[in-house]
Amino acid sequence: MGLFKKFRKSLDKKQEIIRNHQNQEDFDLYSLDEDVRVKAISKIKDNDALLDFALNDSNIEVRKKAVCLIDDEDILKEIAFNNPNSNLRIAALNNLNLKEEKVFITLARDSRKDVRIAAINRISDGNVLEDIAKNESNREVRKIALSRIHK
Repeated sequence: MGLFKKFRKSLDKKQEIIRNHQNQEDFDLYSLDEDVRVKAISKIKDNDALLDFALNDSNIEVRKKAVCLIDDEDILKEIAFNNPNSNLRIAALNNLNLKEEKVFITLARDSRKDVRIAAINRISDGNVLEDIAKNESNREVRKIALSRIHK
């Protein structure tokens, strides 16, 4: 199922919650207070609803929290590779439900230094880390890769 279909599904769920206002937790998801929304998001188990918040909430902390809670590896890969916000890409890379080493290795060559660092911190292949430590143009990133080899 494409992300657009997932988004449409989650938008329908969101609208249903607004219509029903069944409990305080549902209402808190749409609070003007970002801290209240972050807490409320923690109770969501539905990946589609989490994706909706990750893509559309006005507050970056709420969006990052939603990404941290997604447990669908395909959604996390999509965010890690394609989201324009590097904070959300890093949140996806740091999510332990994203396990595919190839994703980390590919993103260790990303144009954004902060994304490269997040990816390198998830790589377990010593040969890849050694290659990055030798060939990376940024000194800080090289040092991080080197420090990961000895862990």
